[in-house]
Amino acid sequence: MNALTAVAAIAELISGMGIFIVACSMLCDNLRSLGGSKAFSLLSAASERKIVNVGIGAAVTAVLQSSSAVTVAVIGAVDAGAMTLTQAAGIVYGANIGTTVTGFLVALGSFGGGGISAMTVFASLTLVGAAISAFCRSESKKHAGGAIAGFGMIFAGLSVMSGAMNGFAQSDAARTFLTVFDSPLPLVFIGCLATAVIQSSSAMTCMVITSMAAGLVTLDQGIYITIGANVGTCATALLAAAPAGKNAKRVALLHLIFNLGGAAIFVAAGLILRIFGIEYGAIMTAVAPYSPQMQLAAFNIIFNLATVAAALPATDALVKLTTKLAPEAHRRRRARKKQTD
Repeated sequence: MNALTAVAAIAELISGMGIFIVACSMLCDNLRSLGGSKAFSLLSAASERKIVNVGIGAAVTAVLQSSSAVTVAVIGAVDAGAMTLTQAAGIVYGANIGTTVTGFLVALGSFGGGGISAMTVFASLTLVGAAISAFCRSESKKHAGGAIAGFGMIFAGLSVMSGAMNGFAQSDAARTFLTVFDSPLPLVFIGCLATAVIQSSSAMTCMVITSMAAGLVTLDQGIYITIGANVGTCATALLAAAPAGKNAKRVALLHLIFNLGGAAIFVAAGLILRIFGIEYGAIMTAVAPYSPQMQLAAFNIIFNLATVAAALPATDALVKLTTKLAPEAHRRRRARKKQTD
């Protein structure tokens, strides 16, 4: 791959990513207009039962296709005093589960060999949705068409990204460069940083899936990048909570601790397994003997389910920890006064 070809592939990759992110926003906005108010109203049904709140968070996120939107809404609700920190914790846990739906659909879209792939079929929905939105007078039908078009555009963007990845996959230089990143920690860091920049763990996971489909990234590399993506998505919540009150900051902090804890456990377990010559990729191949893309999507679901299962019994302790890490202003002043006395 010469310099000109590399520049063209990078431009194609950026174009595909741009289409994907705009499509996600379009899908989310139309779903929100179509029934988002009803979906968001489910947040007000938060109860004292933590598992119920997890279900609410997962359901709302799966409908809206945006864990960031749900997390930001929860931060606003807590800041307004409409929801307790314990209730918010359960919904944030569920949002992490709900966001795995996007990766599963993209992995499903990667099926198809020499014939028409599922990705092509899904991408063709762009025209269907655009036609519905253009020719229907009903606002609800227009939003439904916009949502369908957004869904189709997601796969159109992925198709463009896939073409760019295929170009990189044919480059010996690109393959050699990626083999350097074989250790879990650098891969987790790459996933975390890239997700924090593009503000979408779904986009990052989908980009990894297209890279795997092109043979540019291995399953094990994709797994650790995805673990990092789950941590990087906390950047949105941290930014949203920055100008808000103390309780809102506690929600964002709890979200970060929750995802960091899950990532730390899985990375530590992966390093221990490596000592015995076992990789996550081999485990997922045995558990889900399908395409590597589906195996990565399955791992993402397992990662988030396991993290929630571990965090749920410890929710009260996590709430106390975040309260101590972000105390009220008058408590900080009192503590300083005691130190000076």
